[in-house]
Amino acid sequence: MSWDFFVPVCVGDLVKTGGINQYVVQDVVPAKQLPSHLGKFKTALRSQGPSCILEHFDSGYSVLQHFNSLELGAKEDTLELLIQVVNGLAVSLPAVLASTSISGAERKEKLNAVKMSVFLLCKLTESLESVSYRQNIITATGKGSKKGKGSEGLLQWDSERERVLQALVQLLQLDIRSLWSLSLVEEEFISCVTCCCYKLLENPTISHVKNKPTRDCIIHLLGVLITKYNHLLGASVKVIQMLQHFEQLSSVFAQAVFVWSTEYGVRAIIGEVIREIGQRSSEELAREGSGVKAFASFLSELSGLVPELMIPNISVLITHLEGESHTMRVAVCEVLGEILVRVLCGDGLDESCRADRNRFFDILQEHLHDTHSHVRARVLQVYTRIVNSKALPLCRYSEVMELAVMRLMDKSINAVKSAIQLLAAFIAHNPYSCKLSSADLKKPLEKEMAKLREMKEKLEGQAPVAVIQASELWAAMEPELLVTVRTTLEPTSEAENEQEEDKEDGDVKEEKSEDDDRATAVKIAQYLRVNKYRSAVKLCIKARGWFPESEMFASLTTLTPENLMDTLGLIFKGSVCISSICRRT
Repeated sequence: MSWDFFVPVCVGDLVKTGGINQYVVQDVVPAKQLPSHLGKFKTALRSQGPSCILEHFDSGYSVLQHFNSLELGAKEDTLELLIQVVNGLAVSLPAVLASTSISGAERKEKLNAVKMSVFLLCKLTESLESVSYRQNIITATGKGSKKGKGSEGLLQWDSERERVLQALVQLLQLDIRSLWSLSLVEEEFISCVTCCCYKLLENPTISHVKNKPTRDCIIHLLGVLITKYNHLLGASVKVIQMLQHFEQLSSVFAQAVFVWSTEYGVRAIIGEVIREIGQRSSEELAREGSGVKAFASFLSELSGLVPELMIPNISVLITHLEGESHTMRVAVCEVLGEILVRVLCGDGLDESCRADRNRFFDILQEHLHDTHSHVRARVLQVYTRIVNSKALPLCRYSEVMELAVMRLMDKSINAVKSAIQLLAAFIAHNPYSCKLSSADLKKPLEKEMAKLREMKEKLEGQAPVAVIQASELWAAMEPELLVTVRTTLEPTSEAENEQEEDKEDGDVKEEKSEDDDRATAVKIAQYLRVNKYRSAVKLCIKARGWFPESEMFASLTTLTPENLMDTLGLIFKGSVCISSICRRT
């Protein structure tokens, strides 16, 4: 093979005279003859495999040239043939790429086949997508119109689109860079594929749920191009350009950047895109049609997907807080809120993270006083989410609550509603409140009751505590009792005696009704045990007169302190009296 195929910038360039050894289309087949040529193409594919594209490229190219005048059947046949060629190359190339004895001619042949098939498939896909888009507009604006045969075919294109993307992904995932000299893939080849992807993303319904498989395939195909074919810078620029013109792509590109940065490991794409947005001037973003709504929505959704990856580039976005666009101010505040809720939260932060957290909270508090009511309302909503997520430090509770109360007097009804919601969140998640229900306490109560029963069983099984002997108690009380005895026996005036008897010996007078000396002795001992020494002494003295023949009080014939102490000691330490005392107490 003496020629090389170069991917043209424009489709029409292939019919012009090229450079040395450059492939040029020799025969543009007329539209009426294309069905027969496509039949030959199909036969060659079955017999020769995907390499037949080298001989039948002109037939596929002619379909592109006569696209608008061809019937739908010819377009569908061409699409099916090209998908089979690309799939065939994806199956046959791994063995060739793994071979160490591949010749230069064979390498050139495989390279030309890859470039030709990919070029035709991408251009045909773009043409079919354009027709489908126009048909959707006509169907949406028409009233009462019935879908004809053409519409049915275009509806089938929605399912074929995914097959095209899957075929491209399978081929480009291979390490086909070795087919190029020095593994330098030409920029035109990469642009051919990426332009097809971005053309599909322009579809207004690409963000709909029904198009999720197509959307995912496009994202993965671009991910392969970014990682293997150096499309990082081009992708970041294209993301910004398309966000400016297609607002519905904000969620699509947020998901795409998330996949590229996580599944494909290209974290630099986030920094590139954020820097592109950060470099937009405030005046430019304030103008209508600048894509500021798409930028804001993109940033908000991206922060919800990868908040931790936005922190290194957050300083670029914070500059927009001083800009004129309130939409961008809202977006940046929402990004800060997402970071505070999901990254800079908890007690395990280091000094640097705590400093960033405090700085971000200060920024949010400043914009509770923003000049635009929409910003104030959205910042209050951000704080509500922070409080509901329990990510607000306790030291800021009172300060933020005071600001929320101030917003209750806001002129904007939306700000007032948001302030009420924030205060409700404060009440619902007050860390100083106590919420205990019977259900919460039931299990702990049962557990503690079981412990109490075990303790009681252990106490019942243990031996009783040793009792203090009467002689030890007597020895402890003897000094004080002796003082009381001497005081009682000292002579006093009659008035004082009567007053003392009335005041202190009321209980003693009640003992006159006792039947015998034994009961009186027990009562004396009881007084001594409860430290009623004067009552015990008085009762002992009276018992001497009540029971003059009793052995217990026989020593009191002569009333001296020593005799009285001996009698009291005998009564208290006597075994009979003590057993009676124990039974009564």
